[in-house]
Amino acid sequence: MSGSLMNRKWRYYCYRKTMPDYAIPLKCEQRHVRADSVEQDLWLKLSKLVKDPQVLLAELSERREQAVPFLAKDIARIQRELELCKN
Repeated sequence: MSGSLMNRKWRYYCYRKTMPDYAIPLKCEQRHVRADSVEQDLWLKLSKLVKDPQVLLAELSERREQAVPFLAKDIARIQRELELCKN
């Protein structure tokens, strides 16, 4: 994400929107977003997390559990590749 001043209002946009075609395969099609609306929502959510950190801890725990199967597959693949290198 990047930000810029447009019509005297700060807006956020995806940096892939402005990159040349040869640099990225797909340009971002999302529109600019007014910073004041995004930041207000962001600060509200951050203040809730500060007041109740259990919400954040629960989310982190859930994401860790979801990542374990992927990590196990990656570890098994890397171990197989290492064995092939030894032979």
